[in-house]
Amino acid sequence: MNLGRLNFDRPLIHKIIIMSPRTKEQIEEIRNTRINEIFDASLELFAENGYHRTSISMIAKKAGIAKGLIYNYFKSKEDLLTLLVIDGFGDFKELMISKYKKIDSKEKFRQLIDDSFNLVMQNKHHWRLYYSLLLKTEIMNLISNKLYEMFMPFMKSITEYFIIKGSRNPKTEAILLFSAMDGLCIGYFSAPKIFPFDEATKILTEKFE
Repeated sequence: MNLGRLNFDRPLIHKIIIMSPRTKEQIEEIRNTRINEIFDASLELFAENGYHRTSISMIAKKAGIAKGLIYNYFKSKEDLLTLLVIDGFGDFKELMISKYKKIDSKEKFRQLIDDSFNLVMQNKHHWRLYYSLLLKTEIMNLISNKLYEMFMPFMKSITEYFIIKGSRNPKTEAILLFSAMDGLCIGYFSAPKIFPFDEATKILTEKFE
């Protein structure tokens, strides 16, 4: 049987191109895009409404995707929250690793405090969510081990700085600084319009430097 010359017109070629299998790179790019869309939507909703009042359906609607698609990337809302909070500390962890492995002067200590608070101000949605979760034991238990790993470089560097200063109990002093920084941020997020954030930051730095 002679089929003659096959004539692939442009519309048919276009369909074939569209139906071509995606490369691994394309699939990974789509996956990362979807996860970022879900992260952005859930971060905003968790921060505004709270974890328990935010449903997967609300997140899907905000992200503009089907509800079932979220479960392709996350096992549950708890899993999503855990990965979201951990992801939000990425910049902080990178800052500690790249710039503050060793703090050996008051100037570097001051810069660390400034940089830390600047990160909070640059990503308010994430930190507002984090501080809203601090006293929710059932949620913090899910992420406590990961958070410990994230903050260890900070605690190590600060403790070593207080050792250099001659502190009697450098580890406890580092914990006190860490707690004071948390308290300052909680105060700011509780009443951002009236809390004297800049002045309080300066006083805190002077007391610990």
